[in-house]
Amino acid sequence: HDPIQFRHLQGAMARVFTALEAGEKVTVHGDYDADGVTGSTVIITTLRQLEEKLGKKETCVDYYIPHRDKEGYGLREKTVDTLKERGTKVIITVDCGIACVPEIAKARGEGIDVIVVDHHQFGETLPDGFLIHPGLPEETYPFKQLAAVGVAFKFATALLEEGRRRGLDLPVGSEKWLLDLVSIATVTDMVPLGGENRVLEHFGLKVLNKTRRPGLRALMEAASIADGPLTTESIGFAIGPRINAAGRMEHASLALELMLAETLEDARVKAAALERCNRNRQDETRRMMEEAERVLLERGYT
Repeated sequence: HDPIQFRHLQGAMARVFTALEAGEKVTVHGDYDADGVTGSTVIITTLRQLEEKLGKKETCVDYYIPHRDKEGYGLREKTVDTLKERGTKVIITVDCGIACVPEIAKARGEGIDVIVVDHHQFGETLPDGFLIHPGLPEETYPFKQLAAVGVAFKFATALLEEGRRRGLDLPVGSEKWLLDLVSIATVTDMVPLGGENRVLEHFGLKVLNKTRRPGLRALMEAASIADGPLTTESIGFAIGPRINAAGRMEHASLALELMLAETLEDARVKAAALERCNRNRQDETRRMMEEAERVLLERGYT
């Protein structure tokens, strides 16, 4: 479906291009699971590509992912304070934000515009921002079951097309190289594999199998699946758990930095750290299972 069908897309795109052209700081605030990490990578990659084509020498696009245990899910008022101190003028939330009404109100009060890229449940009151969410009341986008990475991909494709309309040198169809990321979280977030999700997954797997992304190549090497062919099973049992392990055992920024790595050498260092996180996760899971079995036996369950 044409992403322009999202009701708030035109406004969100205009704000992004205003920020990029003026060199305003844009912060991508992601979630700490695979959907948030891959969706954030889609947006960050796209914004930095646009910056490059606009002739910007240094990036004004950064990111923030909360610590799973210390901060919890979603945008926090304290985080708004932190981002204000950084000089952020636009926050793009990915895989969160639609329920963060007071936090986004605080950001708006501080002069920070917010674009929400999300697919989660929302309350009776919606936040004051540009809302790109397929499930909202009166939303005109026809497919309602995208993962957040799917919503991020639709936003990214619209931004790239707008860049072409503005005369930027962006090869037609280049957005297909983002589909490797889309294929991952479409599986890990367990959205229904029908309709547009099935199309995205079908072509996403094709791209994943020939990905140009050093981070994914290094992750596949570490997981011993580099020889392929990669399937939804490869994602569900090898790629996804490793990305999720970063947020569960240390910090999800490790997984995001791996996805954004520009060289295979750097990616291999980060993939090794992610592999250690995953082994620790497996060890902790085994320990918890053994403890649970011991407690059950002590209580007479067999």
